[in-house]
Amino acid sequence: MTLEPPIIVPLDHNRSYPIYVTSNQLSKFNHYAKGINKEKKVVVLYQPATHQYASLISDTLTQQGVKVFQHEIIEGEQAKSWTVTKTLLDQLFEFNLERQDILIAVGGGVVGDLVGFVASIYLRGISFIQVPTTLLSQVDAAVGGKTGINHDKGKNLIGSFYQPQMVFSDTNTLKTLPPREIRSGLAEVIKYGVIMDTPLFEMIETHIETIKLLDIDAAPELWRTLVTTSCQNKATIVSQDEKESGLRMNLNFGHTIGHAIESVYQYEYTHGECVALGMKAAMQISVHRKWIQLSDYNRLLTLLEKLSFPLSIPKQDHSPFLKRMTHDKKVINGKIRIILPTKIGSVKRVDDITPDELQLALSTLMDENTK
Repeated sequence: MTLEPPIIVPLDHNRSYPIYVTSNQLSKFNHYAKGINKEKKVVVLYQPATHQYASLISDTLTQQGVKVFQHEIIEGEQAKSWTVTKTLLDQLFEFNLERQDILIAVGGGVVGDLVGFVASIYLRGISFIQVPTTLLSQVDAAVGGKTGINHDKGKNLIGSFYQPQMVFSDTNTLKTLPPREIRSGLAEVIKYGVIMDTPLFEMIETHIETIKLLDIDAAPELWRTLVTTSCQNKATIVSQDEKESGLRMNLNFGHTIGHAIESVYQYEYTHGECVALGMKAAMQISVHRKWIQLSDYNRLLTLLEKLSFPLSIPKQDHSPFLKRMTHDKKVINGKIRIILPTKIGSVKRVDDITPDELQLALSTLMDENTK
């Protein structure tokens, strides 16, 4: 059979891994996962919403004679905790997994982050495969090797850089997502356009009337292109800066303030909604600094409005947000680092952001009509 060509993520020390973006290929997963054979045990991990995909993958491997276990993870962001991590590690010991065995994460970013982290610490590291089933995880979370769990101080504060053996995305899984989840993923796609890919941003603008339907069946090739292009962009950055010492920090555009909103509101907003709010706020700082033209700010705002992202949050004291930002992973020497755009397709890393600028950014998000 003919397999889809992979996007290769080259890393240092002659390491690399493939990303496959397919359509209706889950039943042929075993043909793509060439490193899995009868000598290895596999644990397929999933949340209730992705049980059907986990079973399909398990069946394809079982038919090859591979010993497959399945384990269900609780729904929601609360799965990224020490308690669930310990439970999962205990289960892997019960399965008697050895270093040559493999974990397969089937689901959204929560599953991928958790399973990747567990893979990185179990027996000091075993292989894992990402099978992202949400738009957000296909275009972002599953690619790049960031793994982790949350802490009371903030999101993803405990974790490791640990690359998967393979990423296998099937855009057919997006068809079962609620519209809000598809919209959430689009925030990360737009982010790539702003930070590095002007043609991608323009593509979204051109096809916005189709995209805003949030209907995969309406334009399957367009959606697959959005996923593929996003993965290519992230692969380009990760291959140059695997552990976020420089260029990779650009991927945090919209996330500094976005993560703070996510934490303060205890995940009432989706990750993508928070990123959209964070992008708007960061753009406002750039406008205030006269680093970017107002027309570019309006182009971003137009896309977010047409996609029905929330663009404001209830008015309240800024202190909880500022406190969360000071505990963010992106803080360097006690200073909050933020990514600001200079035009569509280019951004700049800023270490001298002032409290007044952050206050201004938060003020742009506070809806004056709410308490």
